[in-house]
Amino acid sequence: MRNRLTENDLNRITKKVLSEQQGEGKFTGGGMGKGGLKQTTSDYTVNLDGSLFENGMDQIDQSSPAFKKGIDSIRKAIIDSSMSGGKTPTIQIVGGASAVGQKSGYDNTKLANRRANNFFNIVKSVFPEVKFSLGAPIVGVATVKNSPEAKKEQFVKLNIQATSSQLYDVPAIDHTTNKLNPEARFKKKKPVKYETVYIVCFELTESEYNSFKNSKISNKIVSAKKK
Repeated sequence: MRNRLTENDLNRITKKVLSEQQGEGKFTGGGMGKGGLKQTTSDYTVNLDGSLFENGMDQIDQSSPAFKKGIDSIRKAIIDSSMSGGKTPTIQIVGGASAVGQKSGYDNTKLANRRANNFFNIVKSVFPEVKFSLGAPIVGVATVKNSPEAKKEQFVKLNIQATSSQLYDVPAIDHTTNKLNPEARFKKKKPVKYETVYIVCFELTESEYNSFKNSKISNKIVSAKKK
């Protein structure tokens, strides 16, 4: 003989199912990717040629574009290091000269060295916080006076070592990329509510169906169909 489901049985089963789906769930989707500031020390050279000197001269033309370029380059290195929290930049100054007049006994090495020293004496007073040093002078190969090749070899080079910082990020859990945002990184996310729906199927006789339909838990039922 088949056992019949009573209203109490249906109440008990339905309440058990409903109790399992109550509560608040926690969102487990993608989280914030980690990121930060990546500090790097870079070496680069700034070449000041062309308009800095007259041929055979060691006096620096402070109104020339090349001189302005040098001052701007030093200032930029200081700003980059300061913003990065790095050390004061170190800059090596190297003087250059062409080979014009060298065969007739002109000392181009000393000329190149004087050019570097003159530039050094100017910038060390303008930027006392920078560590300046002098490098070995360089003599080129151009021998034709006032030629483009000779003018190019009349230079002062700035070998700059400065610290800079770059933003970096890593992929988040959900495989997206989150740009570094200091506020967002430490902002706690609110849990997201979700609800799970269970489908419970009963095979009811007509009398059981009518009894269940008129019970107190009938409002929990999405649909019911009699046998």
